[in-house]
Amino acid sequence: MLIERTKGRKKRWLPAREIILFAAGLLVLALISMPLAKNYNRRKSIDKQIAAIEEEIKKTENKNTDLQKLIDYFRSDQFVEEQARLNLNMKKPGESVAIVSPDDSIAASRQTSGSGTGPAEPAAANPHRWLKYFFK
Repeated sequence: MLIERTKGRKKRWLPAREIILFAAGLLVLALISMPLAKNYNRRKSIDKQIAAIEEEIKKTENKNTDLQKLIDYFRSDQFVEEQARLNLNMKKPGESVAIVSPDDSIAASRQTSGSGTGPAEPAAANPHRWLKYFFK
């Protein structure tokens, strides 16, 4: 790594002191840049963590909003009325209730709970019931 230097007529080699100073400068530059690179990487990872946490906060806030709407619905009169109708078989004054059920289930329930004399007829298989429905 010797470099020639010309001054006038004589050729002179670069002194060792200048080479040592150059190497020391490179070493100082490397020592300064290493912590900067570590801090840069650390900052990037922290920024990624912050972004992930902010996304989680948004999801949680959306979930909280949905839960608050559900709580408001549960506290509403509409929900109480609906539950009273479905679970407690209640009705409003002046209102009549009609129960609609399929014909096959009524006939089957009458046959099984009917006379009680003799064994009940087994239920027909689904394809046989469809044949009866379309062709009789």
